[in-house]
Amino acid sequence: MAAGSAKSAAPASRPVRVDAGISRSAKPEAGDSAPVEKDELIPGLSKISPLVAVLGGLSVVLFVVVVVLANMVSGRNRSLVQGQNRFEQAQAAAVVMQAQLTEAQGGTATLQKQADEAKASVKQLQAQLEELKLKSAEFQTEMEQAKVASIRHQGEVEVATAQAAVMLAQSNEAKASAVKLQSQLDAANAATTKLQSDLKAAKADSAAVQVKLDQVTAQLAQLPKPPVKK
Repeated sequence: MAAGSAKSAAPASRPVRVDAGISRSAKPEAGDSAPVEKDELIPGLSKISPLVAVLGGLSVVLFVVVVVLANMVSGRNRSLVQGQNRFEQAQAAAVVMQAQLTEAQGGTATLQKQADEAKASVKQLQAQLEELKLKSAEFQTEMEQAKVASIRHQGEVEVATAQAAVMLAQSNEAKASAVKLQSQLDAANAATTKLQSDLKAAKADSAAVQVKLDQVTAQLAQLPKPPVKK
């Protein structure tokens, strides 16, 4: 019984010797006291450092995300303001071109009216010229008849000569009037030609303004509409 108890006690004492050996081997020297204290503090630091690193990383990521979002919002606001400015400038240009088109159309209507009046005046002068030509032909016929009558009636030479002189004077007056009317007709034709050229130029300007207005309208349609303010 005693031997059995001794055998059973021997294994129980072995761990004590092992602990003692470990304690003796792990016994620090006088110069290694500080590292032992650091080793004792390192497990606590290893528990705190990953959390701090994660929080720091999340803070950096959050800061970057905030900066990026702020830049995106600022860029979007700038683009909206620029789009609004372009839209307003295009609208102002369209209003100016519309006013120019209206003014050009008014000038075209005025020139058209003047051209019509000039054409009516030319027609009237043409009719007067034709009438004077007929009168001049009648006077010429009468003068010829008077000459024939003067030849036939020598006794009435003085009367016929006087009549011929009167008719000749009337014929010359008619011719002078015809020349004057012809010059007036030429002036009226020149004025009509000038008015027609001015009318063509005004129509060309009106067409150019219309093309510009169509281009501005197309640009307005392509520009993004400003957001509706709530």
